Amino acid sequence: MRFFYLTILVLGLIGACDGGASSPLDQEVTGDDTSTDASDLSTDGPDAVIGDEDELIADDDGPVPQVVEGPTITLNDNDKAPLAAVGTLSTDIPSVVRVTITAGGESRIAEVPGDPAVEHRFPVLGLFPGVKNSIAVTVRAPDGPWAAAGAPVTVDAPALPDDLPPIDVTLNTPDRREQGWTLLNISHSTGTALVDFTYGCLIVALDMEGRVGWYFRDSGDCYGFGRFSDGRMFVQFTKRIIALDMLGTVSAAWHPVGEVSSYTFSVPIAVDDFHHVVTELPSGNIAILANERRDITDWPTSETDPDAPLADTGIRADEIVELTKEGTEVGRWKLFDILDPYRLGYTSIRMFKQWSHANGLLYDESDDSFIVSSRNQSVLLKLGRADGQLKWLLGPHDNWKEPWSDLLLAPAGEPFAWNYYQHGPMLRADGSVLVFDNGAYRAFPYEPMFPADENWSRAAIFSVDETARTVTQVWEWGSDIGEKIYAPYLGNAAELPVTGNVLVVFGGIIHGPDGKPTDDLLDCKVSARVIEVTRGEGASEKVFDLGIKDPDEGLQGWRIYRGDHWPSLYAGEQ
Repeated sequence: MRFFYLTILVLGLIGACDGGASSPLDQEVTGDDTSTDASDLSTDGPDAVIGDEDELIADDDGPVPQVVEGPTITLNDNDKAPLAAVGTLSTDIPSVVRVTITAGGESRIAEVPGDPAVEHRFPVLGLFPGVKNSIAVTVRAPDGPWAAAGAPVTVDAPALPDDLPPIDVTLNTPDRREQGWTLLNISHSTGTALVDFTYGCLIVALDMEGRVGWYFRDSGDCYGFGRFSDGRMFVQFTKRIIALDMLGTVSAAWHPVGEVSSYTFSVPIAVDDFHHVVTELPSGNIAILANERRDITDWPTSETDPDAPLADTGIRADEIVELTKEGTEVGRWKLFDILDPYRLGYTSIRMFKQWSHANGLLYDESDDSFIVSSRNQSVLLKLGRADGQLKWLLGPHDNWKEPWSDLLLAPAGEPFAWNYYQHGPMLRADGSVLVFDNGAYRAFPYEPMFPADENWSRAAIFSVDETARTVTQVWEWGSDIGEKIYAPYLGNAAELPVTGNVLVVFGGIIHGPDGKPTDDLLDCKVSARVIEVTRGEGASEKVFDLGIKDPDEGLQGWRIYRGDHWPSLYAGEQ
């Protein structure tokens, strides 16, 4: 038996950084270009970074694909996702592809999902910006070893734009973190908590060091994002929803009736606009939130003065709409018809009369129901999908009248604290709900607001006993951590599947012109923090801490609507 020996040297494991490391978005990987023959590399996980490795490959381990043509590597020509490339390759027998990107002594490795084929066109994701990237392609037949597919190809990756926000990583313990990529939906603001529409939509993917390895930019204000079960990414804007690949190519779109879409294949949906959330159901259908406007008689005119006169006015609330991806409506559930439209929360009037302002929509397959997060009502509500019946209300009991008061869950056990003006719920495997509790105001009209400079936000897990009609606080992080981080709006919390860690996004930390924490969303400077914490035996600990803040004077700033974790930039490995 003859053997081939292949020795591969790739320097630069991801290093641990226990504090004080600044990692701005425009940080570049420097060093000489390294051309690496990546034959027979093995990885421990998606998009892995490897160290020194020697492997022995036997020539009788199975068939070895031969290159017929290629590989070619070409930078992506779509300016919406410029930090990517496209590869092509032909092999003589069906095979799968793996890509190794090397720059400055560091490598990123990922197997491209897909069935074995002889003609390959594949994305190259995770380029190091602003430097030469050496890209090695390896191939493997289903029952054979990895083998080099020609020589590595070098491309000059584009530098990051100057107008991307700065990131400051102050703590990073990679060996205790969830491996993969952190995706953040970042937007600019100019003196208020609202979106700066001239800047547009920005979604970045950060590696384990907090550096950008991929990003998406588009015009307009984008909010919810994620992946459909078929691997396509989706991004929700106020006036459109798009499905796209990681090269930025849009393959499906939806828009409100009456709006003009730039995509000829876009499907019109009978809503005024889209609001924050797209959720895919097991059936393949999608459920969305949309705004509905109604005229209400004798509605309050003040959140602070109970004696203020009532008036007829138009207010906005959310509705859930279930659709096939072809645009056929399956069902519609209106919060106007489910909750009490006369129950006020702080900002129900001040923030453009958005009475409900829902920001989260979950589907619970165990009983075919929806769980909705209504920010301005400080409530998580469960709603039967088949019958439209309200099952329970999880939140402060203030100001609920019958029959809604009969559906309030009672707190059980200690410690326990209610959620106020929460965002971004996540349904856990055991049926409990993880939520980002903004903690805004910690009161309802017409009680005094809790002082902003003493307030805090947190992540919390609530477990509901539907039979006993009680709710238990299982876990929380943020109320007693040695500092007060207060983000009265935006954000989310996400449980990470391998480690059980929790990613906590304090997306809208706001300070007034005097530099002090404030609840005034219309006169403020916005910043954000993204923190990964452990969860398990003992006290939770921070293992990653990242901040985004405009360093210049003035009230302009950066906000994060939502964060997510993907084990790989490639579809099929979520």
